[in-house]
Amino acid sequence: MSELGRAVTEKLKGAVPEEEVEVILRDSRVTVSAAVPTPVRLRVEEIEFSGVKRLRQPDADVTELTIREPFKFSWCMGPGLYVVGSHENLRGKSTVLEVIRWALRGRSRLAEDVRSWLEHVRVVFMVGEEHVIVDFAVHAGRPQGTVRRENPSGSGQVELARFDDEDAFEQAMDAVMMTRLHLQRIAAWQEDQAIEHAWTAYSGALSISSRGLDFLLGDIAYSGMASRLLQMFVGAAWAASRAQAATAVKTVEAAIQRLQQQADQNQQATAAKRADAETAVKAAQEALSELPYSDQLQKAEDAVVQVPRLGVQITNLRLQLEGLRDTERETRKQLQEEQKRKHAQLEDALARRFFNALRPTACPRCAAPVTEERRVQESQGHECSVCTTDLDLEAFGQEVLVAASAPPQEREAALRSATLTTRAQDDGEDAPEDGETALRQALDSTSRAADGIEAQLRALIEQRDEVAALVHAGGEFADLLQRRHNAELALARAQGALDALESPATPGEAAEHEVLKRRRDVLKAAEKVTAAWVQDAQREALAELSREIATLARNFGMQELVSVELGGGATLKVRKTDVTTPYSKCVPGEQLRLKVATAVALLRAGFTTQIGRHPGLLLVDSPGSEEATKTSLDAMLHALQDVAADSTQMQIIIATTRTELLDDLITEERQRVAPPGGYVW
Repeated sequence: MSELGRAVTEKLKGAVPEEEVEVILRDSRVTVSAAVPTPVRLRVEEIEFSGVKRLRQPDADVTELTIREPFKFSWCMGPGLYVVGSHENLRGKSTVLEVIRWALRGRSRLAEDVRSWLEHVRVVFMVGEEHVIVDFAVHAGRPQGTVRRENPSGSGQVELARFDDEDAFEQAMDAVMMTRLHLQRIAAWQEDQAIEHAWTAYSGALSISSRGLDFLLGDIAYSGMASRLLQMFVGAAWAASRAQAATAVKTVEAAIQRLQQQADQNQQATAAKRADAETAVKAAQEALSELPYSDQLQKAEDAVVQVPRLGVQITNLRLQLEGLRDTERETRKQLQEEQKRKHAQLEDALARRFFNALRPTACPRCAAPVTEERRVQESQGHECSVCTTDLDLEAFGQEVLVAASAPPQEREAALRSATLTTRAQDDGEDAPEDGETALRQALDSTSRAADGIEAQLRALIEQRDEVAALVHAGGEFADLLQRRHNAELALARAQGALDALESPATPGEAAEHEVLKRRRDVLKAAEKVTAAWVQDAQREALAELSREIATLARNFGMQELVSVELGGGATLKVRKTDVTTPYSKCVPGEQLRLKVATAVALLRAGFTTQIGRHPGLLLVDSPGSEEATKTSLDAMLHALQDVAADSTQMQIIIATTRTELLDDLITEERQRVAPPGGYVW
């Protein structure tokens, strides 16, 4: 039994057995055990991008002149604070951060013109102890490239993913980063369905700009996402299980709601539409009863049905008759051929018998006389009286004269002829053999079957003609028949609708409803248990984070700030003098300071405690854009520098126009500043 399973069973006071609780939690994809997460660090090692600017300028001779200006930007980086700046806006500083975001998330927020200028991007990330290289070309604003990793031995690179559009790019970065940073997918309920947020949600919490101030953490427009991110970054061991249980509860409640809606609809239909259905049945019955009906109409209606049926039967019989007649003709032909063959065979036998019975008196060739001694020798010495050739004794015993030296086929023909002529003489006529008898029987059988089919066909044709005549004679009833048919159809439909309304809920539906309610009870208990565990684990951390956020925000220029209270749902109550205001009601300048202060506090806490899942990378775009004074911005930059200096693995990258502060803050190799009136790249 898992720790969560035991706690849920106790919460339900044994109403659901322990084994069933475990099954429900597992089937609902709720993690039943938890461990304190250990963060994996992430930073940018190298950024490089290039392309061609296409700038349009007025010209004296033409309306516009397009100037093509190649560019290339590269920067090797490491842990700590890095700043890219310009003396004016729209000089390319934010582009550097956006290119990093593009390579990190797989989706770009670059301006369309800048995106169309890019031709190649290469960003190297250090993920834990592994180098991950995102390298892609840009064709008409569309990314096409690969994600690779370097072998630890330095023996080459291994391709991790390939992409040819932004959707595939985003999926590739999700697969690569989620596994390497050991991040869990964030279960959520959105637009009436369970979904899972992944790397897009996490990476959105690693950057801050004036365009994403609606949420204290991240930039996903979903109620509850900031809370999930806070729990992950603070390191609450049961945060993922709580999110999974909460999402599973909503999934089950949605299924229960669908069943209830269906039941309500059935009930409403039964209550509200039953009267209408009964009225429709009664009206259909009355309409049918008003139409006259007689024996003649019945006969006409039956005839209408019979005509096509008889037509089909007649067609089938004709096909059968044609087949039988064809068989009859073929059998008769075969019989005639058999008779011809037998007649020829009999004639040959008779001829052989005739010549065999002759007693010649002289040789037909030389006219030498056949003596009586030779005739005696024929019967005693078995020699032919004409040619004195030895005779076949077996054949001679059957009164057949055939030489012993005669070919076998001649001997067999002579014996067969003797048998055939003997049988013909005994019977007094030619006796047909089995083949002829079988053919005669088949012919007789086929002829009888054909005659029977022909008789049936004549009878059906007569019946069809009689029925057709009845239909023709009853043409005056056609309209009435059609009206009765329509009335009967209307009655059947009305009765069917009434029967459907009377159908009660099936036992299966009731059982399904009970199963869902039992599942909901278990999941709600799991949600409450994990929420309490998360709250207990976060209580001290949230109090410390609140104090840290207040100190940083005051340093950022919010001098009237008294305190802040960071809630477990990523809510922030801001107390200024005697007024408490939620984060969402603060002005943009205050929201920016509070969001940066919260991100810095989370970074510092994560590196201090070495728990939570914050990877240690933070991108801040134009922190001075929201009415920050030189003093407050200086304090903000120094605070970020101090945070970055707290760990050798943390990395913070800032884009700003307040370049006058940089030289006293960081070394030259950690800053990229455009010259006055110039561009960063």
